[in-house]
Amino acid sequence: MRIYNITILIADDESPARRELRRLLLASDEGLIIEEAENGLEVLEKIKIVPPEVLFLDIQMPGLDGIQTAEEVRKILPQCIIVFVTAFTDYAVEAFEVHAIDYLMKPVRPERLFQTLSRIREILTKPADLERYTAKLEKLISTLESPQPREMKQEIQRDRISVYQGDSIIPINIDDIIFAESRGRFGSITTKKGTFQTRLAFYELEAILTLPQFFMSHRSFIVQVGRIESIDLWVNNTYRLIMKDSDAIIPVSRGKVAEFKHIMNI
Repeated sequence: MRIYNITILIADDESPARRELRRLLLASDEGLIIEEAENGLEVLEKIKIVPPEVLFLDIQMPGLDGIQTAEEVRKILPQCIIVFVTAFTDYAVEAFEVHAIDYLMKPVRPERLFQTLSRIREILTKPADLERYTAKLEKLISTLESPQPREMKQEIQRDRISVYQGDSIIPINIDDIIFAESRGRFGSITTKKGTFQTRLAFYELEAILTLPQFFMSHRSFIVQVGRIESIDLWVNNTYRLIMKDSDAIIPVSRGKVAEFKHIMNI
């Protein structure tokens, strides 16, 4: 028997990370119902209203961290499948592997996520497998310790981004960025010296390039407000941005027009 719809709750205190995981999930599997929570307390509230079958849980969250949240979720919803998500390569990886419990590293790779979803569907179709899984999860959680302060999320460096040019890595000052663009798995940034590929996912660039200096004009573009040379009216009451020191024309999507007008005092 195939389960066509799976209810999933994504828990992460960073909205760009939640949005990116939602996008990847929907691209991987059509039969998903997805909710979001930004902290552990919100998780505990939401699972009582709409119990998820699967919880994608960030380990490093303020307040109730992922481990503490998982302990509480197990008390309320013992059969919920929990997939831990972490940005730290060394955090509890051995424990996950010993207990055969799935986990995801940030940035999440689409192929890795697809494997996880396939495994989840298999577990959910077999009650005996689900029972074995929940027993393993219980043992894993009992062995994990909450992240120590040194392991908690570090403040993102906001004055430079390193880019790739051939075999060289070049630091780019944030002030020199004209705009950033989503290109496949990674984002690119454009300066007066050209366009460069980064190893950051677009949602990670979004977390670094923020207001008031930068504005996300479209789901694929972030512009430096001070680098806008002129604004052209476009179709459906939207705009196109002519940027200084670049030939690129950047769209402002309909959903961003009101915020853009407010920022630019239009």
